[in-house]
Amino acid sequence: RDDPSPTADEIATFKTWADEGEPEGDPKDAPPPFELTPPGLANPDMEITAPEPTTVSGTEDKFVCVLYDPHLADTKYIDGLHFIAGNSNVAHHALLFQEKRTDVMQQSGGASQFDCFGAPGSTLLNGWAPGGVPLELPEGVGMAIGPDDVIVIQMHYHPRGQTDTDQSKLQLRFATAKPAWSYQTRSE
Repeated sequence: RDDPSPTADEIATFKTWADEGEPEGDPKDAPPPFELTPPGLANPDMEITAPEPTTVSGTEDKFVCVLYDPHLADTKYIDGLHFIAGNSNVAHHALLFQEKRTDVMQQSGGASQFDCFGAPGSTLLNGWAPGGVPLELPEGVGMAIGPDDVIVIQMHYHPRGQTDTDQSKLQLRFATAKPAWSYQTRSE
């Protein structure tokens, strides 16, 4: 669905065009100009910015868990989410987890970010790497997130020998009704 690779027919068309000397063609047959779709989740209900920037320096990889708190009053159902790296020069990948706020506060000592390696908890929602696209669930599928839940994003930073900062964002979209099916991930 999201593979931008040309199809075999498209490759054959380009080859024929090149073999024929790359003729320009009739401008009246040209398609409308390409409009770049802005990156991100379609119709997000919420965008959360990391509470504070993360400083990345040195030459050793760094793993940091960052708390993203949606401050929900009631249970909602996520049907779309997208991670947006604040500094793609040092953001290597991210893992998104759903956790209980009290558990994260205890683990972090009350801080909004803390060093971590491995899963901060057990409920993996999604992952991101450069070039990652939004997770948009099919109609009738969602992930429940309640008032006591937060999203913890474990960031893997790959420093480049200088001091950089990152303040990434998380976009969330909620279903308008309780979905029939619950989205879940498994690791074995």
